[in-house]
Amino acid sequence: MSSESNSKQGIVSFLANLPLIRRIKIIKELSLEKLDQLIHKSDNLDGKIDSLLNNDTSFLEAIINIIKALKNIYKQSQEQYSSLTKLIQNNYQNLTILLKNSESNHEKIDTLEAKINDLNTNFPVIHQEIGNTKTIFYDSLSQQGIIKQLCDDSLSQQGIIKQLCDDSLSQQKFLLEQQKEIKNILTKITSKPLIINESSRELNDPEIGLMMYLYSFLPSRYAIDVGANIGDMSESLLNAGYEVFAFEPFFPVYEKLNNRLGNYPNFHSHQIALGSTNETTQLYLATDKTPENIYQDSTFYSSLIKHSMPEDLPFTDTTTVAVKTLASLHDSREIPADVSLVKIDTEGFDLQVIHGMGLYQYPVVITEFWDDQFPFGISDTHNRLDDLVAEMRRRKYYWYVVMYRVWGDETQTISFYCNHPQSVSNSWGNIFFFHDYNLFVQAHRWTLSVLPETYFR
Repeated sequence: MSSESNSKQGIVSFLANLPLIRRIKIIKELSLEKLDQLIHKSDNLDGKIDSLLNNDTSFLEAIINIIKALKNIYKQSQEQYSSLTKLIQNNYQNLTILLKNSESNHEKIDTLEAKINDLNTNFPVIHQEIGNTKTIFYDSLSQQGIIKQLCDDSLSQQGIIKQLCDDSLSQQKFLLEQQKEIKNILTKITSKPLIINESSRELNDPEIGLMMYLYSFLPSRYAIDVGANIGDMSESLLNAGYEVFAFEPFFPVYEKLNNRLGNYPNFHSHQIALGSTNETTQLYLATDKTPENIYQDSTFYSSLIKHSMPEDLPFTDTTTVAVKTLASLHDSREIPADVSLVKIDTEGFDLQVIHGMGLYQYPVVITEFWDDQFPFGISDTHNRLDDLVAEMRRRKYYWYVVMYRVWGDETQTISFYCNHPQSVSNSWGNIFFFHDYNLFVQAHRWTLSVLPETYFR
């Protein structure tokens, strides 16, 4: 309460010192002083009138006129006093309103002061938030720079992709031209009579037949048999005239291979596996668990990769084997540099053998492939047709013949197609890759004469 009283006294003191208020006070005091003087003079006049009643009439009349004039002056003074009183009352009302407004303004000033105090209290927080916003802004600018760099990189990559697309189109045009040449050659060939010995073993095993046929067109007699097993393929190659370098890592099978072919002067055997690096690793061994022994010799299915298998032919054991690359064997002169034919059958590991070739190239490379629906190829393997084609194209083997069978086909039909990187569903077989187009033409001619051709729609 004391603070409010002091506040009001301060406001009254403030108003009292205003020039207008002071002038009003002075006018009031002067008016009152004049009224007092008039009243005093009126009293004196009354006395003088009494003394002058005895004077002559003219003097009385003059006095009466003076009195009337004084009455008029008095009346005017009263009117001025009344006006002044009203003016004072109006000013008082204005002062009262001003006082109320002053109190309201005082409350507003208090509220404003409280807000200023809050602002002073929150200023460090606001300053910190401004700093954080500034940091975020600079980070945004930095990220915009990164985004711009990514956009530039993307444009550069788009240019590279465009170049690759152009190269691919050029290659496709080149292949189309080659296909036209093949068709022209085939047209000329089919006009000539072909004599086929239908009792030949090669018709039942066309891969062996084609390898024996190609012997006449290769620059050297050297052939490599990777995954030789007990030597069926090696023996056919020897009989065709090749000098064979055979590789079989599993010792019991390697012994059978040597016992069978060791007397051939052009046969060279190695008890090692081939892959992409020189190392020692595990060879997975399978077991035929069917009562009828339908898989015959389970050693055919040994592999350096643990891939999917039929339930009745699981991997049951392992053995440690040495692995080398073809490139290292060439470099050490364990095998000659001018090999003409490489046959690879490693039960799912063929792509790794190709990686181990290094920069060495051969006129003909034969690999096995499995479709991803084939029981042995459902899991990840290293012999998918498209993967093999991509790697061999990288090595400039642009032409190939695919011989395939379909798992579960009771007719056991063997068919072929050329230069198509997709496998038939549930199929498996062998791919003949050619570095030279003319050699591919000879292979296609022989295959077309022996096997039905598959066309894709």
